[in-house]
Amino acid sequence: MTTTLEPPSSPEAAAPPPPSGPWSGEALDRARRLWQSQARTAQAGRVAVAGVLFLLVVRIFFVYSLPELMQGISLGSLYGMIAVGLILIYRTNRILNFAAAAIGAVPAIAALMLDVGHGVPYLAVLPIAVVGGLVVGALADIIVVRRFGKSPRLILTVVTIGIAQSLGALGFFIPVWLGAKAGQIPNVPTPWEQMKILDAHGKPILTGNQVAALVTVALLATLVAAFRR
Repeated sequence: MTTTLEPPSSPEAAAPPPPSGPWSGEALDRARRLWQSQARTAQAGRVAVAGVLFLLVVRIFFVYSLPELMQGISLGSLYGMIAVGLILIYRTNRILNFAAAAIGAVPAIAALMLDVGHGVPYLAVLPIAVVGGLVVGALADIIVVRRFGKSPRLILTVVTIGIAQSLGALGFFIPVWLGAKAGQIPNVPTPWEQMKILDAHGKPILTGNQVAALVTVALLATLVAAFRR
């Protein structure tokens, strides 16, 4: 009787074929390379995914209604633009400019008081707020900041605190000079305040003012990105 001996099987031959499909090692490697890519689309995708995950965490762990969440997003985006301005100033001058918000607040207060108290149309006073911020910033730089150009950065940072306090006092008296009553919180009418998306209970989920804020922030962010490139 003859016996045929078969060659021993190797571990490679006995191993199952590598998985294929969306969860295969090659697909995961491609996804990892795409996620770590420095392409603009990949960077935008990472920001979008991070934003969605953040919103999911907020909705899970904090009891906020959708209108409150949208209000927070619109206001938070405006504060985010102030933060972008602080970072740009620090990257260029190596100082923390604590007067950044106050520089824009003074002309904005004057413009809104003209709109609310004296009936000047919103779109007519809007250039006062926009151009006025540039003028106040230029005056603060020429009159105060340049005198400390050779001073240590810490001294110049403290100087910006003094500018902020001075502009804050000016912003406090502007409503008084324009005839506003003490403690009065004006409702500023805007051309898009009547635009509202309501929920089933009649509460506004998204308003025209919030849309205007988000569009403005998106436009400014695009312009800043284009300027940096």
